[in-house]
Amino acid sequence: MPSLEMTDEHKMDVEIDLSGNQIQYIGDGRVRSVRARSLRLSNNRIKEIAGYAFSGSNFLKLALNGNEELTDLSTDAFKGITELHHLDLSDTSISQLPIIGLKNLKTLALRNVPTLKKLPPVLSFTHLETAHFTYPHHCCLFKYVDDVVEGENGLYKNNAKEIHHRICKERETHRSRRQIAVTSSTAKAASMALFFKENPEL
Repeated sequence: MPSLEMTDEHKMDVEIDLSGNQIQYIGDGRVRSVRARSLRLSNNRIKEIAGYAFSGSNFLKLALNGNEELTDLSTDAFKGITELHHLDLSDTSISQLPIIGLKNLKTLALRNVPTLKKLPPVLSFTHLETAHFTYPHHCCLFKYVDDVVEGENGLYKNNAKEIHHRICKERETHRSRRQIAVTSSTAKAASMALFFKENPEL
């Protein structure tokens, strides 16, 4: 990817769309001091994002979704970002999610990322409001907050419990309703079987 850099004269209300450009690699500092409402790098062929790739940049949204070959995401990939509120890494093949540079994240999308078996401590995302997952085990990781060291004044732990309640409650409610429906169907079937057993003439 060629270098992309802005000066202080550029306004932040721009939206940059580099989707579908066959980009394969984002190196150190390739996106530097970019101030934009959104930067879209979706549906390229990105395989690797190096450390400090977005150094000094300020985004409301960074879209990296649809890069199915993305396997190498440096732990420092987002280090140096001054502001990032919405991150989309859906439909990638990452196996780890960095936490550096994501402390102000409000929305995280990780739909259809089967290679991601483990998430970092949820306590790392103290401002997270919404998370989009495909796989239940991603959501369930938000439950286990008591084993992680508390942040300053217990903020991380309290926030993690709040996040779990907010994000996972709907999934758990849906599962409970499904279990109740199955149980009801089973009970009804058993009742009918007993009825016909006691009334063989029917």
